[in-house]
Amino acid sequence: MVTQLLEENGLIYRLDCFVVEKVCNGFQRKTEEAGTGAGLIPVSVNISRLDFGLTNMVKNIEDLIVANKMPSDMLDIEITESAFVSDEEAIRKAVDELHALGFKVCMDDFGSGYSSLNVLKDYDFDELKIDMEFL
Repeated sequence: MVTQLLEENGLIYRLDCFVVEKVCNGFQRKTEEAGTGAGLIPVSVNISRLDFGLTNMVKNIEDLIVANKMPSDMLDIEITESAFVSDEEAIRKAVDELHALGFKVCMDDFGSGYSSLNVLKDYDFDELKIDMEFL
């Protein structure tokens, strides 16, 4: 799988930044066409757990939305549950920084492998996306 290859080679953050950039470009294009952002809905983007160790992903996302004049409430950030077992402090800091910038932060795939309700008490998520296998 391409994502696995990118993760193994420390390049996954480049793909994630590219996806965020394309979402921001699309938002900018749609607002220019319509004259406002009215009627547009937020878009969710999955961020790899490795991004937080490879680069300052929060700063990258912030730079992209500022450059494209996209409000932070139009981009939801999803972080997979597996991220919370790798570097808890870095992820907690990133979640707090994303919230401070006005982003909605979601835990994705809860129950897919590392499930622990203890994790939920340590983070301030706006949304919890439960893996179907967990149910």
